[in-house]
Amino acid sequence: MGMKVVSLLLKFLLLSAICTTIAGICIADEPGWTPITGPIEISEPGSYYLAGDILECGEPVCINITCSDVVLDGRTHLISGVFDEDTTGVFAQAPIGDFLENVSVTNISVSGFEDGVSFMRVHGGAISRNMLTKNARGIALLEAEDLLVYENNASGQIMYGKMNGAGLVLAQSHRNTFTQNTLNENGLGAESEFGGHGILAGDSSSGNVFTENTVHGNQESGIKLEMFCIGNLISKNTVAGNQDGILLLTGSGGNEVRANVIRENREFGLVLAQTSGNILRTNTIEQNPYNFYVDGLSKDEYLHDVDISNTVDGKPIYYLIDVTGRVIGKAEDPGTVYLIDCEDVQLKDSTLEKNGVGAFFWGTSRLVLENLTCRQNGAGINLGNECDSVHLSRVHCIENDGMGIFISNGRNVTIEHSSTSFNTIRGLLIHESSDVFITNTSASHNEGPGILQGTGIDIEGGRNISLGMTRTSHNLHHGIWVNGMENLVIRDGVSDENNELGIVGINSEHILVQGMRVAGNGEAGMGIMGLNDCTIANNYFNNTVNVYMADPGATATSWNMPKTAGPNIVGGPYLGGNYWAKPDGTGWSEVTPDRGDGFCNAPFVIDDDNIDNLPLHIRTEPPFYADFTANPVSGNPPLTVQFTDASDGNIMRYLYRFGDGFSSMSPNPAHTYRRPGNYTVSLTIWQMDGRTLSSKTMVKENYIRVEGAPGPDVRTNFSATPVSGTAPLQVAFTGTSTGSPILWKYSFGDGFMSTQQNPTHTYRRPGNYTVKLTVWMIGPDSKLATETIERVNYITVT
Repeated sequence: MGMKVVSLLLKFLLLSAICTTIAGICIADEPGWTPITGPIEISEPGSYYLAGDILECGEPVCINITCSDVVLDGRTHLISGVFDEDTTGVFAQAPIGDFLENVSVTNISVSGFEDGVSFMRVHGGAISRNMLTKNARGIALLEAEDLLVYENNASGQIMYGKMNGAGLVLAQSHRNTFTQNTLNENGLGAESEFGGHGILAGDSSSGNVFTENTVHGNQESGIKLEMFCIGNLISKNTVAGNQDGILLLTGSGGNEVRANVIRENREFGLVLAQTSGNILRTNTIEQNPYNFYVDGLSKDEYLHDVDISNTVDGKPIYYLIDVTGRVIGKAEDPGTVYLIDCEDVQLKDSTLEKNGVGAFFWGTSRLVLENLTCRQNGAGINLGNECDSVHLSRVHCIENDGMGIFISNGRNVTIEHSSTSFNTIRGLLIHESSDVFITNTSASHNEGPGILQGTGIDIEGGRNISLGMTRTSHNLHHGIWVNGMENLVIRDGVSDENNELGIVGINSEHILVQGMRVAGNGEAGMGIMGLNDCTIANNYFNNTVNVYMADPGATATSWNMPKTAGPNIVGGPYLGGNYWAKPDGTGWSEVTPDRGDGFCNAPFVIDDDNIDNLPLHIRTEPPFYADFTANPVSGNPPLTVQFTDASDGNIMRYLYRFGDGFSSMSPNPAHTYRRPGNYTVSLTIWQMDGRTLSSKTMVKENYIRVEGAPGPDVRTNFSATPVSGTAPLQVAFTGTSTGSPILWKYSFGDGFMSTQQNPTHTYRRPGNYTVKLTVWMIGPDSKLATETIERVNYITVT
């Protein structure tokens, strides 16, 4: 008997050893459940549970479910892998073109795989109460439908190579519900191409519900829908401490985002980018650097339904589409404002801060922005496409991480008494806009790192723009940048102390720069490349390099206006060229003598094609200079030219030298040129300085151009009446000539003479008098010639 008991016991022990595992399944356990003790493929419907931990599984798939109607309960046991690519802890998958039905996985801890739990082509079932950590993806769904995914903790997934460290990933999956899951601190570890997400949905996933999940501290986004995810509901989630909170990107439209708390994320709270038709209600967005942001490439991508039940830092979001006649002001206390296709709207008396953009406008006309402060946004104010008739007054955009003010394809925009300062990219960017007028506005201390970032005012394309009384100072790169512009006025302002250039002009034409103080800029006052038909005059330059001329430089560009009465930029009496100074006192205007009228006595040469002919000088004494004009300055002989004095000073005497051997002491003489040639004309003036007689001379080289054949030779004659009579006898002489003599001289024979052409002379003594007339002219050899006619005993007096 004893031997029989021992034999039965040995048989039982042997049977127990034999039935421990057959393909990981123990065939002797509790009724209705099949235990699993190692890697396995489940190919038969039924209920399975883990009988213990499966550690350091080296198989590509530890538990592979390939049939429908399976329940797998982990009983809180752990499955761990060796963390290699293309590995999965629990994988439920159907062949392509087919679906598994009703597969549930619950109560398993999975660690060390690319995917912790993955369902591919599964319809119906659940993933619940699993602990998934240190995988690349905690839960991964592909073509999964009608699943309930709840009460899982998919936290602490790590990034490795191309594996993206996400708590929950789904693609091409529909009508699933994800609720009460914890998806925290995913994406920690090494760098990845994709980053770390709490929930990442893509590839046209639709009709899913994400509700009451906790999504905290993920490396990148909390909840991200991209690539045409449509018709999903995101509600009542707490999304905090991630890089970005909730992102709807790239065609993911028609979703509803409702009653979420989105707070304390490291960058953006809620973003809609390149999507349309999303509905936002009662979301609380707070304490994010940029709470709310919408971005798009077309107007359609701004057509969302967002009402004022959504708040940013306790203030309502005003998102208006096709609204006319609205005032948004202090009483409404907006947090951020979006106006799409609106008219006659006033936005005023508000502070808009800590959003992707303070205020955004697309296709909006007759808009007034007044007394606004936009600070610490991604951009201060964005006037998008086709905004017309916009007036900004007392608008201050400060400390924004992008641009202070951005105007794109705008028309009829006025900005006055405003400022854009301490912005990261640019103070003010004007892109392909027309009829923009800016006055009394500053753009300073903008600090972006790129070549155009850190620029005060950047104008890219467009036409008819005016900057008046603006100041661009202390910008990291440039004060004013102009590229591809037509018809621009920059005047009466300051561009100083910028790290690189004060004003940059590239590939533009018809630009007027006048009345500007351009000083203390690091590389140059002005940088020029490809300017045409511009005027740069009456400016004050004081930089180590005042003009940097790149290739091609400036063509048909004038560096001075005609001399014009009126105070210039350095207080002189006349407008003309520019004042050229340098910080060390060696500028052209500082070292070149004054010619007497507030201009240097020599032109300032920038290069062979760019010369300031009237560089300014600072006068310290009353003006004294010689100048004149002439009309006409060219023509055929005989050419009579009227000279007009344009000198200044206490002038006592004038002397013109006409270049043909003749001169005049008249202030405004007329002179006739009779021979072809180019004639240099000079004017010398004299004045008394105390007891000293001083003079100034203006010489104009080849000023008069006489062309064509020489004038006719002179043929001289004269007559007198009467030619006889008693003393005293008054005789009238008449001189005639076939040419145009320049000087007549009569000798009357009694010691008297006259230089009139037709003089009258009285003979007082009896006698016979010989009369002689000499006429001066320019001969054929261009030398002075005379012709004389003499009549002997022509006059008889008795």
